Amino acid sequence: MQYLTKDKEKNSNVSLTSEQIKFIENIHLPKRLLLPSDSNFDSKYIYIHLERWEFIYVGTVNVYNFNLTSPLLNKLLKFIVIHMINSSASPLTSVMFRQIKNNLSKIPLNSISYFKELEGMAISKDSDRHYYFDVKRLTRLLFRINFPLFDIDDYEQLNFIKIPAQANNFLKYEDIENTMPSHLKNLIAKRLVEYSTEEGLKNIKKSDLKNLVVLGISFCIGLRSAQFSKLYGSLIKLDTTNRKTGLKRYSIQIPLAKKQHVSGEKPKIALSYEIGQLIDAYKKTFNLSEEEQLFKPLTNNLSVELHEALHNALFFIQPNSTKKLILSGEMFQPIYTLYDFRHNIGHSMAMRGASEDEIAHVLGHSSTIAARHYIMATPELAMLKHQALGKNPVWSEMIGLMMTGNAANIDTWNGKIVSGMLGGKLFLKIGGCNRYQDKCHLSKVRSCYGCFYFRPFKDIEKHKSVHKIITLELIDLVEVSNKSGNYNNPLIEAATDTKHEVEIVINRLLRAVQ
Repeated sequence: MQYLTKDKEKNSNVSLTSEQIKFIENIHLPKRLLLPSDSNFDSKYIYIHLERWEFIYVGTVNVYNFNLTSPLLNKLLKFIVIHMINSSASPLTSVMFRQIKNNLSKIPLNSISYFKELEGMAISKDSDRHYYFDVKRLTRLLFRINFPLFDIDDYEQLNFIKIPAQANNFLKYEDIENTMPSHLKNLIAKRLVEYSTEEGLKNIKKSDLKNLVVLGISFCIGLRSAQFSKLYGSLIKLDTTNRKTGLKRYSIQIPLAKKQHVSGEKPKIALSYEIGQLIDAYKKTFNLSEEEQLFKPLTNNLSVELHEALHNALFFIQPNSTKKLILSGEMFQPIYTLYDFRHNIGHSMAMRGASEDEIAHVLGHSSTIAARHYIMATPELAMLKHQALGKNPVWSEMIGLMMTGNAANIDTWNGKIVSGMLGGKLFLKIGGCNRYQDKCHLSKVRSCYGCFYFRPFKDIEKHKSVHKIITLELIDLVEVSNKSGNYNNPLIEAATDTKHEVEIVINRLLRAVQ
């Protein structure tokens, strides 16, 4: 491939190919970027056209200088920084910005060079451990935006590059868990439940249904694009139906991720009711037979089509206010790939005590080699995750940004009223609901605080009573889990999330009173 030299810089050894130049030239940068803060003393916007960004965030003045000699690299740097700010719900520090800027201008812009840089730092005794994770973060983003010479099908290799030894285990935690933040997983789960219902399916277009099926399968199973291409109708089956409740149990036979040496039956695992319902609707809507390919390539590259479907689905499930910000250019939509979902499933299973065989079975591996990489993450990661969810203000801020429901006045509210049982106690009129569906399939009260249809009423004492019961449930859950030896009980994470969602609503109401 011929490299162009017109943008070669004095302070850089990076040259751009014609494809990379075209990619950067087609980037549309917003006029301004909304900063994720509710403080009156922080800067509200960053104006993108400026070569020097100076802003205040949580009492600290941050300065970004875009002074690379190549205008194209400066534009790419702005694009990357905006994506990182949006995906982490907080701006980069000035030090982190300078590090990313240095990486972008010094490491040749291709995946091979970035892999070599990471592998060299992993075995070097002198390299800065923080620098390693900064480079990996930048590499991950270049893959996600499908930057030329960063082939998305090579992305999975990034997850298995050796991690340098470090005393600070939180660095390893950050590298793994921030790939798929909890608030995003909560949002996906709730939206899949919502649109898998009869009412939900009536209100979505054919294209959105297909995108949601891709998202649902990725979220639950973590298939590669090659596995998607091998799926056909009869691999997903309805096993049983409960006549009283109407609930159904599905299973899926997973095509192996890579060609196996010995033929055998495809691994079979349970599939959630909601994803099964979406797939049934998808097959019916597109008239797909039991032996017909579920995802036919419309072009010569199914992988690109699947990632586009995933991207569209992640936009579709966002709250309307977030969609407006994305469409107006004030916010970039965070980008995730099929491999991010696959990576999330592998690590989530490993942290909850799954064996190599179990992980390989779910991911469709013909050997346990890849599963061992996930299990190599130390058991302490589960505790680190629990601690970070409880203490990390950035995580709380992300949840707060996701919850767009403002407080409502019970005397003037004309919509649906939220009431329900929690911990054996009846809670009446804790808030309103803007859901367009007549029926909600989520748990009343318990699931409302993390839902952007929820409009909490201003009676803070009721919300404090909910918080008290949720807290006691969490304490009991941790105690029972410890006594039974189930230290990594996934219900602990769900209960922790719910507790913090209630706290955010209470804090928001308290701020409104002040």
